[in-house]
Amino acid sequence: MFSIVAILYCVTNLGSMGLELNLQETIKSLRSPRLVILTLVWSWILGPALALLIIKGLPLSEPHAAGLLLFSLAPTAPLLPILIRRAKADMDVSAAIMPLAVAGTVVLMPLLVPLLIPGVSVSSVALARQLVITVLLPLVIGVAIRVYASRLADKILPVFKKLAVLATLALLVFVLFIYGKELLRALGSFAVAAQVLFVLVTAFVSYAFGFGLKQTQRSALALGICSRNGGAMFVAFAAFPVQDPNVLVMILLAVPVPLAVWLLLARYFFAPRADKDLEKFNLKMEKKSIASILFISFLCVSNLLAQDAPKPAADDAAAIAKKLANPIGALISVPFQNNTDIGIGDYNGSRNTLNFQPIVPFSLSAKYSLITRYIVPVIAQYDITGEGTQEVGLSDALLSGWLSNAVVKNGVVWGVGAAFLVPTATNDFLGTKKLGVGPTIIVLQQKSGWTYGLLMNQIWSVAGDADRADVNQMYLQPFITKNWKSGAGLTVNSETTLNWEANTTNAYINIMAGGLTKFGKQLVQLQIGPRIHVAAPEGGKSDFGVRAAAIFVFPKK
Repeated sequence: MFSIVAILYCVTNLGSMGLELNLQETIKSLRSPRLVILTLVWSWILGPALALLIIKGLPLSEPHAAGLLLFSLAPTAPLLPILIRRAKADMDVSAAIMPLAVAGTVVLMPLLVPLLIPGVSVSSVALARQLVITVLLPLVIGVAIRVYASRLADKILPVFKKLAVLATLALLVFVLFIYGKELLRALGSFAVAAQVLFVLVTAFVSYAFGFGLKQTQRSALALGICSRNGGAMFVAFAAFPVQDPNVLVMILLAVPVPLAVWLLLARYFFAPRADKDLEKFNLKMEKKSIASILFISFLCVSNLLAQDAPKPAADDAAAIAKKLANPIGALISVPFQNNTDIGIGDYNGSRNTLNFQPIVPFSLSAKYSLITRYIVPVIAQYDITGEGTQEVGLSDALLSGWLSNAVVKNGVVWGVGAAFLVPTATNDFLGTKKLGVGPTIIVLQQKSGWTYGLLMNQIWSVAGDADRADVNQMYLQPFITKNWKSGAGLTVNSETTLNWEANTTNAYINIMAGGLTKFGKQLVQLQIGPRIHVAAPEGGKSDFGVRAAAIFVFPKK
């Protein structure tokens, strides 16, 4: 009986979705590569990755963890059109997301379930067959009726919606009656918190980083990505060879608990239509989105670092964190530093800069070392140079080398050397087209877990495109870091670029929390924090930003 109710739940909900879809709008919306890529990436790459992170960060039982992974693999609820109407967002986005989500679920869920959920030996072919019959087929039939018999679709759609509500209620009653005890235990665990956390992070992150989309499109995208398809989850669970009731309870919670959050988010993403209010609304939404990301990311990272997963020993962690706090520490490290800035200039632009900046030390003698650092930025920016514009590619690289003291006295480390600006930019707006060179120095002291110092360089252009402005700029970076024995740390620094040629100043304050952990045998330092733009050339200041970094560490053996 329960299986029959679950099948009815899938058929009525997915059938309603198909009956409501407009095929012409769907085809039109699917012609947007940006929307398609964002939907696919958020749904089946970042969604499962976030679920794995939450499982690492929260003390979930194995069945609840399995349920959360299923939760992450079934994006977009059939009631998405209702949510989008409530938010007054773009309905055309719904027409693209829903078929994409269903098709992606049918293709990718059978492949990812056996890979992501330990101890579950599910036949990918059998699961795909069930998904096609109970998820894809009702959707296709509904779309076909809408296309070839639109009047019939209009008549039966209200009936299907009522049947979907009744099937959902019947499913809830059956599970409450059969698995009431397990459900109560789940309410007293972190199961609900994990689902709510997943919904909030996917909603706010997909909204905040929906680059290049209009605000109403970003709202619709966020609602589509954060909502879940309960039918697909039930079908996947039915294919499990051993059906743990606690996994089923986790799936059941995905119906009422996130639904309340989705409705609140729909209200939260309400978009005013007045042009005079729209820009203020966008800025407000982006700031709140970034603030939510920071809060949840801090929670996830701190919990992840507190787990009993393999970590470096306390003494090793403290020593490695101390070396990483030193920008010219005698330690091979490969940082990937990502800086996201939003609300830039007159067009409310956004910029994402990913810096690949490996640090490689060389021992010259017992007294001196050569420390080299290479910074290669990859930039993607939207609405910076004009409304509707975008530039993506490499920016200019910066190569630095310091002669440093290998023997440290009183915790003082110094380095003197040269910095080279290399015109590697692939777009005129992303670089200077100049070759530059100049001196660079660093001095710092490390004592009692504290590191504080100053890094600076001065670059002059010596060759390059004669039609481009000369480079004559100074970079200043004072910094202070507090490290604990566990390897956790808090860093505050400022980054100021003084452009003597243009007589402008560009300055940021960065606040980052982080710690050391291990991914398998690989030692990694994770950092995240706000990025505050305090000074900029006219029209270039951002409203808010965030910095996140993953630093791969290779200690000497």
